[in-house]
Amino acid sequence: MYRYLIIFVITLCYSTQCLAVMLDQPAKAVELPPPSYPDAEKREGRGGLATVVIRVDENGSSSIERVMGSLYPFTAAAKSAAKNWKFTPAIRDRKPASFLLEFIVVFDPKKGVEILGPLFP
Repeated sequence: MYRYLIIFVITLCYSTQCLAVMLDQPAKAVELPPPSYPDAEKREGRGGLATVVIRVDENGSSSIERVMGSLYPFTAAAKSAAKNWKFTPAIRDRKPASFLLEFIVVFDPKKGVEILGPLFP
């Protein structure tokens, strides 16, 4: 499973270089409060992933496009936290532009919660 995740991330990194060229300045995260680890999952020693796709509009406001993950408690926690994430807008042709950003939220019972990304510039 991890081999496929690594291949996906490497492919994504190469493909996002093309997207970065189209932008004068990528959207940037200003505030990313991490989600709370679901109590029941932590007690049981379960970990998981949630992928969060955010649309940052021309004003820097964000909305959740989709959340996918391994177990419902992790996706629910990631979605709840993502509602409070703050961003600066992307700049394209010297104007603010709407853009999608993708984050992976890793829930590890030993290390806690880690937010990886944005995976798209």
